[in-house]
This record gives sequence, structure tokens and C-alpha cells, in this order.
Amino acid sequence: MKIVRHRSRLRWLGRAFFAVTAALLLSGTILAKEGAPRVAVLPTIGIVDQVMAGYLRDALATAANDGYTAALIEIDTPGGDLTATHQIVQTLLSAPLPVIVWVGPAAAALALRGQSAVYISGE
Repeated sequence: MKIVRHRSRLRWLGRAFFAVTAALLLSGTILAKEGAPRVAVLPTIGIVDQVMAGYLRDALATAANDGYTAALIEIDTPGGDLTATHQIVQTLLSAPLPVIVWVGPAAAALALRGQSAVYISGE
């Protein structure tokens, strides 16, 4: 009888130890993923217009709401509408998270008006 009780207790302790260990490992993995910084990448290609300005405004708001640490705008544009460029600059200045602007890929273009957005976003 004592041997059966002893084995039963050992099995229970072994299962409890396994459950606690598994819970700790899983919670550590989840916490590590939550703590890692995430950067939203926003590819922006084409002529600067109202559509691009709206896309960037909405995408930055969504990235902030989804818990991203920062946003990376990958821009390839020949330029475009000055009013839309101004709206984009205002969006970058009032963004709820840090914004990084990268002119890329290697053969990308950026017209003079678009460069003002790049310089302002670095402040």
C-alpha cells in the first residue's frame, strides 16, 4: 500500500513539475516576443498625390494602434503634388511613433519636394 501511495505521489509531483515548467517556458517565450521591438514597413512607390498622403496617414495610425515600435517608409517617387507633400510632412511631424524614411531600393528616385519630407522626419 505504501509503495502504491508513494508512486502515486511521485507521479503527481512529476506531472505538477512538468506543468509548472511548461507554463514558465511558454510565458517566457510569449513575454520575449511581446518585448521585442517591431517596425512596420510601409512601401511607398509612385507619384506623390492625395492617395499616397492618405495611405501614409492611415498606415502610421494603424501601426501605432497595432503596437509597432516604429515605422519605416520605403519611398521611391519622382515627386508630385505639393499639397500632398505638405500633408505627408504634417503626418510625419505628428506621427504617434518614430518614423524612419528610406529612399530605396538602390535604383529609387526622390524628387526635391519629397526630400523635404525625408529631412523633416529625421527631427
